[in-house]
Amino acid sequence: MHKFSSTDRTKANNVLLEISNSEKKTANCDRPNHLNISFPKLSSIRMTK
Repeated sequence: MHKFSSTDRTKANNVLLEISNSEKKTANCDRPNHLNISFPKLSSIRMTK
């Protein structure tokens, strides 16, 4: 099986951040916390950068 290197993980995190950012822009105003509920790990990733 392919083992993910740290750069693979970084690329994956960046893709997830891009997805969450684009979803934030298109999210309905009545769902402001939707992304935090769906991606709790992304919030912590974003804070550490």
